[in-house]
Amino acid sequence: MKLLVTIVLLALTASTIAGPGGGFPLGPGPDFKECMESSGLEMKDGKEVFQKLKGGEELDPELQKKLGCANKCLLDKRGLWKDGAVDSEAIETKMSQFKMLDKIPNFKESIQECAAMKGTDDCDTAFQVMKCLREKFPFKPPKA
Repeated sequence: MKLLVTIVLLALTASTIAGPGGGFPLGPGPDFKECMESSGLEMKDGKEVFQKLKGGEELDPELQKKLGCANKCLLDKRGLWKDGAVDSEAIETKMSQFKMLDKIPNFKESIQECAAMKGTDDCDTAFQVMKCLREKFPFKPPKA
């Protein structure tokens, strides 16, 4: 179940769920590339960053700042950022379309707790929120 939550949370920040038409394609939308580039990240960096995060490695401070800014950009473009913070109500509204998430214990509380995180600036706040969500709903690959 945590794998499902992780996939859905990644979909919120890496797909076009909040984009025009409200679709839910599996790949990132055009704003993903735009946010990566405007934050100084290249698409090729994405795989390396994901592997480090998945492995629990700390990121270099500059890379962490860029990733936080990319997350903030995506959250903002998808209507999930409001007044310098993640909008937990907007996340809950978007997530409500996935009925099976109601069965996950403390799901809403975890979203609210993570959304309340504050960093040193907007980019750090977005990074801290996404880090919290990864900790609450860690990616655990299925056993082979």
